[in-house]
Amino acid sequence: MNNKGFVSDEVKRGFNLFMSRAKCATCHFVPNFNGVKPPYIGSEFEVLGTPADTSFKDLSSDKGRYMINKAPETLHAFRTGSIRNAEYTKPYMHNGVFKSLEEVIDFYDAGGGQGKKLIVANQTLPGDSLHLTKNEKKELLAFIYSLNEDIIFEEPPASLPPSNDKALNNRKPGGEY
Repeated sequence: MNNKGFVSDEVKRGFNLFMSRAKCATCHFVPNFNGVKPPYIGSEFEVLGTPADTSFKDLSSDKGRYMINKAPETLHAFRTGSIRNAEYTKPYMHNGVFKSLEEVIDFYDAGGGQGKKLIVANQTLPGDSLHLTKNEKKELLAFIYSLNEDIIFEEPPASLPPSNDKALNNRKPGGEY
């Protein structure tokens, strides 16, 4: 963004798709590419129709933000995460249903849960297909990968510290899906 480094034409095309026809930027706001919207004091929640699994037969049973704010529009709503370093943050979605960014892009391209014929009355993602080509999806991925940083990955601890809450002592380092 500050002309301090080179990016390929493919990355530039991916950014232009992200900001326009692919509609990614309607939820993932620049410069952090997450749901923190201008004036950068609050984060959005979106309803995408995330499935329970990749058979797309059922909507995820997780009610999301609704468990905190019992308004109908918050049912199955989740905070919009950042796509920075997304290559390193799999699995994707709140329930880890998608194992690759290609699967995520295909899901959005199809129109989310509604596009996959799930009943999601309050879906905030448009339910119609974006009709992205294979090459456009590749360009989107190139842009998303351009937001990766050089990260030093550490091995997780062998165990977590004990807790006075006995139920927490069954937790596993790194979580579990």
